[in-house]
Amino acid sequence: MRLVILIPSLIATLTAQAADRVFETGPQKTHLIELFTSQGCSSCPPAEAWLSKLKNEPGLWKNFVPLAFHVDYWDRLGWRDPFA
Repeated sequence: MRLVILIPSLIATLTAQAADRVFETGPQKTHLIELFTSQGCSSCPPAEAWLSKLKNEPGLWKNFVPLAFHVDYWDRLGWRDPFA
């Protein structure tokens, strides 16, 4: 019975806390660079190499944020993706 009462109270508290958070940006914009890779992709290794070089750039986390995702639905066209 206590759990039934506790869960709505917890949800209400978390919702109220989330509503208090305001994120604003100034005139400086930060770019998001996204790279999606897949096993068997011929252009992915050069793109990953280029993205990894960005870790030495002075604008990292200020001017741009790099993200890399491995897409694991690519389980066809002649190769087997073990992550699919």
